[in-house]
Amino acid sequence: MKSWISPKAKKGLKSKIHGRGLFAVSSIKKGELIAIKRGHLLTGQQLKKLRMKRHCELQIGEDLYVAPLTQKEFNGSMLLLNHSCCPNAYFKNVKVVAIRNIKRGEEITVDYGMTDDNDNHRMKCNCHNPCCRKIITGKDWESPKLQKGCKKLFSPFIKRKIDYSAKK
Repeated sequence: MKSWISPKAKKGLKSKIHGRGLFAVSSIKKGELIAIKRGHLLTGQQLKKLRMKRHCELQIGEDLYVAPLTQKEFNGSMLLLNHSCCPNAYFKNVKVVAIRNIKRGEEITVDYGMTDDNDNHRMKCNCHNPCCRKIITGKDWESPKLQKGCKKLFSPFIKRKIDYSAKK
């Protein structure tokens, strides 16, 4: 099971943010489809039972993830998208879409706070952008500041949570 990546992007190149990343090898226009994450639909419980490397999954629902089932599927499923607090792409369900024009040679990044609702997720940010939050958590979506500036970029299930909490 292999994720689809546009011919305008290449994964596995050295990243200044973390390890390897996904980079534009041609210019990518705002709104253009960059990649599609492939994997199996799993619950959190099923994901835990796999005992695979973490960060191979994409949360798409309250307790629903897209992830590889086996180590053999792992590399093909991975998109190698690093986090940035000022991303140039976002997840629209399982699709990665450009937020703005992306230049050739630029690393393609997403904001993990737009898709993650994990109480236990916490990581130091290495994006080095002026808007850097320094620490990324699975509850960043709760920030009114982030919601104000980026609401349209949140995953649909996170948008529903934001809308629900606003009605309370």
